[in-house]
Amino acid sequence: MIMDLKWWFITLSAKGITHTLVSQGPVCDMGIFVNASTSWGIGIIISGHWATFHLSNNWKVEGRDICSRDTSHQVPHIPS
Repeated sequence: MIMDLKWWFITLSAKGITHTLVSQGPVCDMGIFVNASTSWGIGIIISGHWATFHLSNNWKVEGRDICSRDTSHQVPHIPS
């Protein structure tokens, strides 16, 4: 996953690269909400059910910040 994040960082840091997002079908609200906090951890709600996860004490190292945790919880679009 670290290699993937490094690739995304390099790719998204490049100037002049654009891409149009095209709908793959109708939007389906699956009731999924996620958030990450540097001081606490990650919380997720799916269809009214929730869970929380504390980050380990040594999660923050050189070159890693909350963006890596935010990236890890992105939910893909699932066509209905």
